[in-house]
Amino acid sequence: MTDMERLKQIYDIVVASWKMYKRHTSEPCTDEKYETIMREGEEIWKAHEGSGIGEAPKQIIFGFIEALEQEDKERLRQ
Repeated sequence: MTDMERLKQIYDIVVASWKMYKRHTSEPCTDEKYETIMREGEEIWKAHEGSGIGEAPKQIIFGFIEALEQEDKERLRQ
């Protein structure tokens, strides 16, 4: 895999994760919503599983999921 192929894979993961984040960012996190977010993250992961770019997909996806969780915690504090 060339550097450009690797960067393209990472770019695709970031874009898919960003779209997931954008879809869910303004809603409170219910159990149902959390399951949906985790399912979407898993779909992104599976689309790039075995791509040869190591742990990067998982770290990127869970970074966006963590950001959603932090937003929800902030909402609850207000």
